[in-house]
Amino acid sequence: MQPRLIGLRGPAIGLSINLSPTETTLGREVGNSLVLNSSSVSRRHARIIPQGAAFVIEDLGSANGVRVNGLSISGPTLLKNGDHIDLGEVGLLFESPEAAPAAMQPSPKKPEMSSAERATQTPGFAPPSRMGSDAPGCDPFGNLLNDLSGCLPALMKYLIPILIALAVLFCLGALLMFGFGAITGALSGLSHGGSQSAPAGGGTAPGQNQPPPPPANNPPDNPQEETQNAKITVLSTRVIRVVGADQRKTPTLLVKWRNDSDQPVTELDGTVIIHLQDGHTDAYPKLKIYVGAPVQPGQTHEDKGDSDGVMIATDVDPQPEVVPTLVK
Repeated sequence: MQPRLIGLRGPAIGLSINLSPTETTLGREVGNSLVLNSSSVSRRHARIIPQGAAFVIEDLGSANGVRVNGLSISGPTLLKNGDHIDLGEVGLLFESPEAAPAAMQPSPKKPEMSSAERATQTPGFAPPSRMGSDAPGCDPFGNLLNDLSGCLPALMKYLIPILIALAVLFCLGALLMFGFGAITGALSGLSHGGSQSAPAGGGTAPGQNQPPPPPANNPPDNPQEETQNAKITVLSTRVIRVVGADQRKTPTLLVKWRNDSDQPVTELDGTVIIHLQDGHTDAYPKLKIYVGAPVQPGQTHEDKGDSDGVMIATDVDPQPEVVPTLVK
Protein backbone atom coordinates (compact mmCIF):
# COMPACT_ATOMS: atom_id res chain seq x y z
CA MET A 1 0.00 0.00 0.00
CA GLN A 2 1.32 3.43 -0.92
CA PRO A 3 1.82 5.87 1.99
CA ARG A 4 -1.15 8.19 2.36
CA LEU A 5 -3.02 10.68 4.59
CA ILE A 6 -6.62 10.11 5.70
CA GLY A 7 -8.82 12.97 6.97
CA LEU A 8 -10.23 12.41 10.47
CA ARG A 9 -11.47 15.87 11.50
CA GLY A 10 -12.28 19.22 9.95
CA PRO A 11 -12.80 19.97 6.22
CA ALA A 12 -10.59 16.99 5.24
CA ILE A 13 -12.71 14.38 6.98
CA GLY A 14 -13.18 11.33 4.81
CA LEU A 15 -10.52 12.38 2.27
CA SER A 16 -7.56 10.19 1.31
CA ILE A 17 -4.47 11.43 -0.50
CA ASN A 18 -1.38 9.47 -1.54
CA LEU A 19 1.92 11.10 -0.58
CA SER A 20 4.13 12.42 -3.36
CA PRO A 21 7.57 10.83 -3.82
CA THR A 22 9.03 14.37 -3.78
CA GLU A 23 6.97 16.70 -1.57
CA THR A 24 3.39 16.88 -0.26
CA THR A 25 2.34 20.36 0.91
CA LEU A 26 -0.57 21.06 3.29
CA GLY A 27 -2.28 24.44 3.66
CA ARG A 28 -5.27 26.72 3.06
CA GLU A 29 -3.93 28.24 -0.17
CA VAL A 30 -4.96 26.83 -3.53
CA GLY A 31 -1.93 25.10 -5.06
CA ASN A 32 -1.07 22.92 -2.08
CA SER A 33 -1.08 19.18 -2.54
CA LEU A 34 -3.86 19.00 0.06
CA VAL A 35 -5.99 22.14 0.33
CA LEU A 36 -7.49 22.51 3.85
CA ASN A 37 -10.19 25.23 3.81
CA SER A 38 -10.07 26.17 7.51
CA SER A 39 -9.28 29.50 9.20
CA SER A 40 -7.10 27.62 11.71
CA VAL A 41 -4.77 26.51 8.90
CA SER A 42 -2.15 28.86 7.41
CA ARG A 43 -1.77 29.33 3.66
CA ARG A 44 1.33 27.06 3.60
CA HIS A 45 1.10 25.21 6.88
CA ALA A 46 3.36 22.11 6.62
CA ARG A 47 4.93 19.67 4.20
CA ILE A 48 5.75 15.92 4.16
CA ILE A 49 8.90 14.82 2.32
CA PRO A 50 10.41 11.37 1.84
CA GLN A 51 13.55 10.43 3.76
CA GLY A 52 14.81 7.14 2.46
CA ALA A 53 11.97 4.66 2.85
CA ALA A 54 10.28 6.81 5.50
CA PHE A 55 8.55 10.20 5.54
CA VAL A 56 9.26 13.33 7.55
CA ILE A 57 6.78 16.14 8.40
CA GLU A 58 7.99 19.75 8.77
CA ASP A 59 6.22 22.93 10.02
CA LEU A 60 6.50 25.83 7.48
CA GLY A 61 6.16 28.61 10.10
CA SER A 62 2.40 28.28 10.57
CA ALA A 63 0.41 30.29 13.12
CA ASN A 64 -1.02 27.31 15.05
CA GLY A 65 1.86 24.88 14.59
CA VAL A 66 1.89 21.11 13.92
CA ARG A 67 1.23 18.38 16.50
CA VAL A 68 2.08 14.69 16.07
CA ASN A 69 0.22 12.41 18.46
CA GLY A 70 -0.68 15.48 20.58
CA LEU A 71 2.89 16.82 20.84
CA SER A 72 4.03 20.02 19.10
CA ILE A 73 7.02 19.55 16.81
CA SER A 74 9.93 22.00 16.60
CA GLY A 75 11.69 20.58 13.55
CA PRO A 76 11.52 17.81 10.91
CA THR A 77 9.89 14.78 12.57
CA LEU A 78 9.86 11.18 11.31
CA LEU A 79 6.37 9.71 10.83
CA LYS A 80 5.37 6.20 11.63
CA ASN A 81 2.34 4.19 10.60
CA GLY A 82 -0.79 5.23 12.54
CA ASP A 83 0.52 8.63 13.66
CA HIS A 84 -2.12 11.33 14.24
CA ILE A 85 -1.28 14.73 12.74
CA ASP A 86 -3.07 17.93 13.89
CA LEU A 87 -2.93 21.16 11.86
CA GLY A 88 -5.06 23.67 13.80
CA GLU A 89 -8.57 22.16 13.84
CA VAL A 90 -7.78 19.64 11.09
CA GLY A 91 -6.95 16.02 12.07
CA LEU A 92 -5.13 13.57 9.73
CA LEU A 93 -3.98 9.95 9.98
CA PHE A 94 -0.66 8.78 8.46
CA GLU A 95 -0.69 5.26 6.98
CA SER A 96 2.45 3.60 5.59
CA PRO A 97 3.17 -0.13 5.78
CA GLU A 98 6.81 0.66 5.01
CA ALA A 99 7.25 3.19 7.82
CA ALA A 100 9.99 2.43 10.35
CA PRO A 101 8.93 0.55 13.50
CA ALA A 102 8.21 2.69 16.46
CA ALA A 103 11.31 1.46 18.34
CA MET A 104 13.58 2.75 15.55
CA GLN A 105 11.98 6.18 15.16
CA PRO A 106 12.93 9.19 17.31
CA SER A 107 10.10 10.68 19.27
CA PRO A 108 9.22 14.31 18.61
CA LYS A 109 10.93 16.73 20.94
CA LYS A 110 8.66 17.54 23.84
CA PRO A 111 9.21 21.12 25.04
CA GLU A 112 8.73 22.23 28.60
CA MET A 113 5.10 23.22 29.14
CA SER A 114 3.33 25.12 31.86
CA SER A 115 0.23 23.79 33.56
CA ALA A 116 -1.95 25.98 31.29
CA GLU A 117 -0.21 24.58 28.19
CA ARG A 118 -0.60 20.99 29.43
CA ALA A 119 -4.34 21.65 29.80
CA THR A 120 -4.55 22.61 26.14
CA GLN A 121 -3.17 19.21 25.13
CA THR A 122 -6.28 17.46 26.48
CA PRO A 123 -7.97 15.53 23.62
CA GLY A 124 -10.85 17.50 22.15
CA PHE A 125 -9.55 20.83 23.53
CA ALA A 126 -9.88 23.71 21.06
CA PRO A 127 -7.71 26.79 21.78
CA PRO A 128 -9.73 30.00 22.03
CA SER A 129 -9.50 32.47 19.18
CA ARG A 130 -7.83 35.77 19.98
CA MET A 131 -6.42 38.61 17.98
CA GLY A 132 -2.68 38.37 17.51
CA SER A 133 -0.04 36.08 16.06
CA ASP A 134 -1.78 32.95 17.42
CA ALA A 135 -5.29 33.77 16.09
CA PRO A 136 -6.53 31.00 13.74
CA GLY A 137 -5.22 31.63 10.25
CA CYS A 138 -3.67 34.97 11.24
CA ASP A 139 0.11 35.34 11.09
CA PRO A 140 0.69 39.09 10.97
CA PHE A 141 4.37 38.94 11.97
CA GLY A 142 5.67 35.80 10.34
CA ASN A 143 3.82 36.01 7.03
CA LEU A 144 1.86 39.29 6.97
CA LEU A 145 1.09 39.56 3.24
CA ASN A 146 0.16 35.92 2.78
CA ASP A 147 -1.95 35.43 5.91
CA LEU A 148 -3.66 38.83 6.28
CA SER A 149 -7.07 37.52 5.17
CA GLY A 150 -7.17 35.25 8.19
CA CYS A 151 -6.86 38.28 10.46
CA LEU A 152 -9.92 40.11 9.09
CA PRO A 153 -12.53 38.55 11.46
CA ALA A 154 -10.39 39.39 14.50
CA LEU A 155 -9.67 42.91 13.21
CA MET A 156 -13.35 43.62 12.53
CA LYS A 157 -14.24 42.43 16.04
CA TYR A 158 -12.24 45.33 17.50
CA LEU A 159 -12.57 47.88 14.69
CA ILE A 160 -16.39 48.20 14.73
CA PRO A 161 -16.65 49.17 18.46
CA ILE A 162 -13.83 51.71 17.98
CA LEU A 163 -15.65 53.32 15.03
CA ILE A 164 -18.91 53.47 17.01
CA ALA A 165 -17.13 55.13 19.95
CA LEU A 166 -15.54 57.72 17.64
CA ALA A 167 -18.94 58.52 16.09
CA VAL A 168 -20.50 59.04 19.54
CA LEU A 169 -17.64 61.34 20.59
CA PHE A 170 -18.03 63.34 17.37
CA CYS A 171 -21.78 63.84 17.98
CA LEU A 172 -21.20 64.91 21.59
CA GLY A 173 -18.56 67.40 20.48
CA ALA A 174 -20.89 68.86 17.86
CA LEU A 175 -23.69 69.25 20.44
CA LEU A 176 -21.35 70.99 22.89
CA MET A 177 -20.11 73.41 20.23
CA PHE A 178 -23.69 74.19 19.12
CA GLY A 179 -24.79 74.86 22.70
CA PHE A 180 -21.79 77.12 23.35
CA GLY A 181 -22.51 79.11 20.19
CA ALA A 182 -26.19 79.53 21.13
CA ILE A 183 -25.32 80.77 24.62
CA THR A 184 -22.74 83.21 23.24
CA GLY A 185 -25.24 84.57 20.70
CA ALA A 186 -27.91 85.05 23.38
CA LEU A 187 -25.53 86.95 25.65
CA SER A 188 -24.41 89.12 22.76
CA GLY A 189 -28.04 89.89 21.86
CA LEU A 190 -28.83 90.88 25.46
CA SER A 191 -25.84 93.25 25.61
CA HIS A 192 -26.62 94.99 22.30
CA GLY A 193 -30.39 94.62 21.86
CA GLY A 194 -31.36 97.78 23.75
CA SER A 195 -28.88 100.24 22.21
CA GLN A 196 -30.13 102.11 19.06
CA SER A 197 -29.26 105.46 17.48
CA ALA A 198 -31.50 108.47 17.96
CA PRO A 199 -33.42 109.61 14.83
CA ALA A 200 -32.28 112.70 12.93
CA GLY A 201 -35.55 114.58 13.35
CA GLY A 202 -35.43 115.23 17.08
CA GLY A 203 -35.11 113.56 20.48
CA THR A 204 -35.34 109.87 21.30
CA ALA A 205 -37.83 107.92 19.09
CA PRO A 206 -40.86 106.70 21.05
CA GLY A 207 -41.27 102.94 21.56
CA GLN A 208 -37.62 102.08 20.71
CA ASN A 209 -35.83 102.49 24.05
CA GLN A 210 -37.00 101.85 27.59
CA PRO A 211 -37.59 104.93 29.80
CA PRO A 212 -34.61 105.94 31.97
CA PRO A 213 -34.63 104.45 35.48
CA PRO A 214 -35.97 106.73 38.23
CA PRO A 215 -33.17 108.75 39.84
CA ALA A 216 -33.01 110.02 43.39
CA ASN A 217 -36.19 111.70 44.56
CA ASN A 218 -34.61 115.09 45.25
CA PRO A 219 -33.48 117.31 42.31
CA PRO A 220 -30.35 119.46 42.47
CA ASP A 221 -30.64 122.49 44.73
CA ASN A 222 -29.93 124.77 41.78
CA PRO A 223 -30.24 123.11 38.34
CA GLN A 224 -28.93 126.28 36.72
CA GLU A 225 -25.49 125.49 38.17
CA GLU A 226 -25.16 122.64 35.63
CA THR A 227 -26.04 124.87 32.66
CA GLN A 228 -23.15 125.38 30.25
CA ASN A 229 -25.16 127.58 27.89
CA ALA A 230 -28.15 129.38 29.41
CA LYS A 231 -29.25 131.00 26.12
CA ILE A 232 -31.98 128.37 25.56
CA THR A 233 -35.51 129.27 26.58
CA VAL A 234 -37.99 126.43 27.37
CA LEU A 235 -41.38 127.72 26.27
CA SER A 236 -43.64 124.79 27.21
CA THR A 237 -43.74 121.06 28.07
CA ARG A 238 -46.43 118.43 27.92
CA VAL A 239 -46.68 114.61 28.35
CA ILE A 240 -48.49 112.33 25.92
CA ARG A 241 -48.71 108.57 25.48
CA VAL A 242 -47.14 107.30 22.24
CA VAL A 243 -47.88 103.82 20.86
CA GLY A 244 -44.55 102.18 20.01
CA ALA A 245 -43.67 99.35 17.62
CA ASP A 246 -44.51 96.82 20.35
CA GLN A 247 -48.06 98.36 20.66
CA ARG A 248 -47.27 99.60 24.16
CA LYS A 249 -48.21 103.15 25.21
CA THR A 250 -45.15 104.92 26.56
CA PRO A 251 -45.24 108.29 28.40
CA THR A 252 -43.33 110.74 26.21
CA LEU A 253 -42.28 114.29 27.10
CA LEU A 254 -42.66 116.90 24.32
CA VAL A 255 -40.63 120.12 24.69
CA LYS A 256 -40.98 123.46 22.90
CA TRP A 257 -37.89 125.68 23.14
CA ARG A 258 -36.24 128.68 21.43
CA ASN A 259 -32.60 129.21 20.53
CA ASP A 260 -31.70 132.60 22.06
CA SER A 261 -27.97 132.11 21.49
CA ASP A 262 -25.90 133.41 18.61
CA GLN A 263 -24.92 129.93 17.35
CA PRO A 264 -26.90 127.11 15.67
CA VAL A 265 -27.92 124.29 18.05
CA THR A 266 -27.69 120.62 16.93
CA GLU A 267 -27.77 118.93 20.33
CA LEU A 268 -29.48 119.85 23.60
CA ASP A 269 -29.24 118.02 26.95
CA GLY A 270 -31.32 118.82 29.96
CA THR A 271 -32.54 117.78 33.40
CA VAL A 272 -36.21 116.75 33.57
CA ILE A 273 -37.90 117.38 36.92
CA ILE A 274 -41.21 115.55 37.56
CA HIS A 275 -43.46 116.62 40.44
CA LEU A 276 -45.06 113.60 42.09
CA GLN A 277 -48.48 113.48 43.75
CA ASP A 278 -46.98 112.97 47.23
CA GLY A 279 -45.12 116.27 46.98
CA HIS A 280 -41.76 114.80 46.11
CA THR A 281 -39.92 115.23 42.83
CA ASP A 282 -37.92 112.95 40.54
CA ALA A 283 -35.01 114.39 38.58
CA TYR A 284 -33.65 112.81 35.35
CA PRO A 285 -30.30 114.52 34.58
CA LYS A 286 -28.50 114.63 31.23
CA LEU A 287 -31.38 113.45 29.03
CA LYS A 288 -31.23 114.06 25.29
CA ILE A 289 -33.85 116.76 24.69
CA TYR A 290 -32.89 117.30 21.05
CA VAL A 291 -30.51 115.81 18.45
CA GLY A 292 -30.97 116.75 14.82
CA ALA A 293 -30.67 119.43 12.17
CA PRO A 294 -29.28 122.85 13.27
CA VAL A 295 -31.79 125.18 14.95
CA GLN A 296 -30.70 128.66 13.98
CA PRO A 297 -30.52 131.60 16.41
CA GLY A 298 -33.98 132.97 17.11
CA GLN A 299 -35.73 129.84 15.76
CA THR A 300 -38.11 127.67 17.81
CA HIS A 301 -38.23 123.87 17.88
CA GLU A 302 -41.29 121.95 19.07
CA ASP A 303 -41.46 118.14 19.50
CA LYS A 304 -44.40 116.61 17.58
CA GLY A 305 -44.50 113.17 19.20
CA ASP A 306 -44.34 111.04 16.07
CA SER A 307 -40.56 111.02 15.61
CA ASP A 308 -39.20 112.97 18.57
CA GLY A 309 -39.78 113.49 22.27
CA VAL A 310 -38.21 112.03 25.42
CA MET A 311 -39.51 108.84 27.01
CA ILE A 312 -40.10 109.11 30.77
CA ALA A 313 -41.20 106.65 33.42
CA THR A 314 -44.52 108.24 34.41
CA ASP A 315 -47.14 110.70 33.26
CA VAL A 316 -48.39 111.80 36.70
CA ASP A 317 -46.97 115.29 36.01
CA PRO A 318 -48.58 116.64 32.80
CA GLN A 319 -46.08 119.52 32.56
CA PRO A 320 -42.61 118.50 33.86
CA GLU A 321 -39.92 121.11 34.27
CA VAL A 322 -36.95 121.03 31.84
CA VAL A 323 -33.63 122.74 32.67
CA PRO A 324 -31.13 122.91 29.75
CA THR A 325 -27.67 121.74 30.83
CA LEU A 326 -25.61 121.26 27.64
CA VAL A 327 -25.87 122.94 24.26
CA LYS A 328 -23.86 122.05 21.15
